[in-house]
Amino acid sequence: MTSASESLDSEQPAQTRAGEIPRRLASTIGFIILGAGACAWTVSIGIGTPDAPGPGFWPFVLGLSIIAAAIVFTVVNRDGKGERFSRDSLTGISLIGAVAVFIVLMTYVHFIVASAFLLTIGQILAGERSWIKITAVTVITSAVCWLLFFILLGVPTPRV
Repeated sequence: MTSASESLDSEQPAQTRAGEIPRRLASTIGFIILGAGACAWTVSIGIGTPDAPGPGFWPFVLGLSIIAAAIVFTVVNRDGKGERFSRDSLTGISLIGAVAVFIVLMTYVHFIVASAFLLTIGQILAGERSWIKITAVTVITSAVCWLLFFILLGVPTPRV
């Protein structure tokens, strides 16, 4: 004999699965819009070509990657077995917001300032608390990116 609470528990997964579909679809659409917005913005600053990349080339690739990842996740995760909204989810959303601020800063300030902001926020969100480590990683990573993209590859920076 089953109790009322056991029968409710057995019905819960079906109700959860039905509720997950609109949430997953909304999530997918949201990330597709985010990726498309990134692609549209990068076109306005100049993509260039793979042989002669413009300042928007890699952000354009990132926008396409966001779109592709959203579609793949929706197809692969058809059973809806994803994690529930948690503190980690909030960290991910905060990081997406930091990337949006990075894009704006890169347009209006400069790559180095935008990189320093994104690297610092990313490390804090990842749990790093040592300002010495945060500063070292930020300075070294920004310098390596500057050398790689702007010196070695000759990618032009967006005009401020």
